[in-house]
Order: sequence, then C-alpha cells, then structure tokens
Amino acid sequence: LFQEIVKAGDTVIDIGANIGYFTLHLSRLVGAGGQVHAFEPDPDNFFLLNKNIHENSCGNIQAIPKAISSTTGVSRLYLSEKECVDHHLYRSKEDRDSIEVHTITLDDYCREQFPKIDFIKMDIQGAETLAFSGMRGVLSENPSVKLLTEYWPFGLDASGSSAEAYLDMLLDAGFVLREYRAKTKEWEAVSRETLLSTYTVDNHIHTNLYCTREKLD
Repeated sequence: LFQEIVKAGDTVIDIGANIGYFTLHLSRLVGAGGQVHAFEPDPDNFFLLNKNIHENSCGNIQAIPKAISSTTGVSRLYLSEKECVDHHLYRSKEDRDSIEVHTITLDDYCREQFPKIDFIKMDIQGAETLAFSGMRGVLSENPSVKLLTEYWPFGLDASGSSAEAYLDMLLDAGFVLREYRAKTKEWEAVSRETLLSTYTVDNHIHTNLYCTREKLD
C-alpha cells in the first residue's frame, strides 16, 4: 500500500514510529524532496529509531520524542515488559511501570510549518481517538490526505473511548474506510456495521483501515 500511494516529494506523518521499520520505508518512497515526521515517545524505542535513521542515512526524517494526543503537555506512558510495540497512554489492569512523556497535538506541531500533508500512518495501541481529536485542523486543511490507522476495539475501549466513537470520528471527517482482503489482494470498502460486528472488545482482534476521501463508484 505504501508503495502504491506514497510518492516522491510527499510529506508523511508517522504516529507511533517505534524503532523505525516503516519510517525507513516511507523515507525511501518520499525521496530527497519529501519529508517524514516520526513520533515515538518511548526513550528506548526512540534511541533505536534515531540509530536506524543514522545508519540508513535517511536525512529526510525528523524524529520527535513525543506522543501525538488530544492535548499538548505531559502524560504517563505505561510500558510493556513483553513487547516494545505495546506501550500505551492509559492505565490498564496490568501492573505496569510508567514514565512521564511529552505529548503534542498534530495541529500544534503542524501549525504554520507545512503547506500540505499527504499521508498519515497511525498505530498507537488504542490512543487513536485521542490523536485524531487533536488533528482536526490538519484534516480540514488537507482534504486529500490519506490515513492508515490501526483499528483495535479492545485498545480503544481500554483507553476510555470506543470502537463506535472512533469509527464515527473517521466517517464524520469524510473518510471512506477500506480493509485489506486477502482473497482479492485489494483494499475494499467496509461498513461501520461490519467492522463493529467483526472486531469486538471481547475477541481482542484488530485490523488496519485505509481511509481516503475519494468517492466510491
């Protein structure tokens, strides 16, 4: 999908960059004339992200040690001992260590900086509604922006939101939702009702949604 939609010269936002696996792919696709802005609040992940950027000579990546959220300030990041990809901004039933991290809204970060944003990739363990609520200005100013987001009802519920609320945010912003189909190897339109019945808090499963404002035939 990245190879299909991300073009040379694009400006890309990577929310939840982790150690940079997808960040580096995006860097190669946008080329020397493009930019990738990668957000990763965990210090250990951020160290490896910067190391990967340096060792791969990716001069078009700006790494930011902050979490994208609904407010600009500070928050707690609750750390997973098992997986560096499962840190999150909400207190769960698990007894997790936590650290203080800086947060910023995407609107605040992008204010007066970028004339155009082409693509946003977001995977932040259930905090998607928080991040989305802080990027309404960016979405308004960039009507053709494309978004790839994780959709995980369990994480959305644990963060104090819900699958219903997140889907409504996406739809209210004018996005058409697509999900990858293994049989056809295509991203096909999927309804709110299908997503709510297929992915639930109880079954813990998740998927990725490719969101555009293009009209369907």
